[in-house]
Amino acid sequence: MERLALTCNILYNKDILDKTKLIQKYKGKICPKIIYNDFKEFEELQKVAFKCCENGIREMIYSDEREYNYMRMFGITPNQFYNDTIKEILYNAFEILTKNQVNEWVSHYASIVQLTIANTISSLVENNVWENIYDSLGREGLIKFLLSILKNTFYNCEFRDTSDGFGEKIRYFKCKICLNVDDYLYHDETMCSNCYEKNKK
Repeated sequence: MERLALTCNILYNKDILDKTKLIQKYKGKICPKIIYNDFKEFEELQKVAFKCCENGIREMIYSDEREYNYMRMFGITPNQFYNDTIKEILYNAFEILTKNQVNEWVSHYASIVQLTIANTISSLVENNVWENIYDSLGREGLIKFLLSILKNTFYNCEFRDTSDGFGEKIRYFKCKICLNVDDYLYHDETMCSNCYEKNKK
């Protein structure tokens, strides 16, 4: 009887361990839910994350003269693309914004943004307009150009819905009344939508 109990315990523990591994595997594939104290904390981290992008893009443009010159021909050069230069810049920025809770979903999101930038510029190269853009921009203009694309990863354009940016996908707050988690807080950032509706009556 003791052996049966021990065997059941081992099998139960293995089952729990297997299920925990499975949960962790799938958890990494979904958008993280980051809880911020308030909008101010979120906005401050967003600024720091974007500054990280600015520093990364500046280094990409200024650190290697040959790569910068090749950008005239390729847009995003093969080295920059295959070394995941822009993806790494974004990943580091997202690490700040997610409070070090990056996962596979975040990494995949950064890859998609890098691919979008590379494909967009590649289409300009194919249509013989990129060289003119490159020449007219210069280094600083090119930095601003790339940052304007990355900026829309963090902040939405004025004409777009507010749920499109990376920040809006991950941003959540804890209600100070019921402690439930919501994507927006009302009344001086203290109440979730349910508590706000109850207190209006």
